[in-house]
Amino acid sequence: AEAQATKTQPTQQNPVQTEIDKAKKNSGGSDAQKGERHIAPIPTNSAAIGAGLEWAVGRLFPINKKDSISPKSAVGAGGIFTNNGSRAIALGGRVYLKEDKYRIATVFGTATINADIYGVGKLAGDRGIYIPLKFEGGGFLGEFLYGLKKGVFIGAKGQYRNITMSLNQEKLDSSDITFQPPEQIAEVIDEIRNQLLSQ
Repeated sequence: AEAQATKTQPTQQNPVQTEIDKAKKNSGGSDAQKGERHIAPIPTNSAAIGAGLEWAVGRLFPINKKDSISPKSAVGAGGIFTNNGSRAIALGGRVYLKEDKYRIATVFGTATINADIYGVGKLAGDRGIYIPLKFEGGGFLGEFLYGLKKGVFIGAKGQYRNITMSLNQEKLDSSDITFQPPEQIAEVIDEIRNQLLSQ
């Protein structure tokens, strides 16, 4: 009898699944290496600045996925807005480079805050007497560090701030104000402002 050889047929692979596997292999690592995203909306309600929303968004990620020594770098933004016209926003980040040899950080912010100052303590708040103040300004901070060895860095940091404080004249002139602060209080505010500017 003539023997017949048995041939094994090769398994057919799904071409779509093959491309997916290739994409995963070339993506270069796990989700932890790709970074993390964070969002934090925080409702706020204050007698001083009104009702609104504080918010922050950020992302953590590695600059170099092959660098297992450097911490994750971070960038983000945050701010606040309320129904009394207060607005503020800040942008910043910190990056780690070359196996944590270099650290660079920077942040920039600007704000206009309308705050009704009632005084200190519950009794002052219960009186319902307040001073409407307005804070305006912005600032910048930058930092550069160079690593000499593990845990030891040298570098430089610089910052610029320009903040002014004054009576909220717009609110004082509005019809909503039923109490006008005496002139003595305005003089105290001017004195505090001068002390702040002299620092």
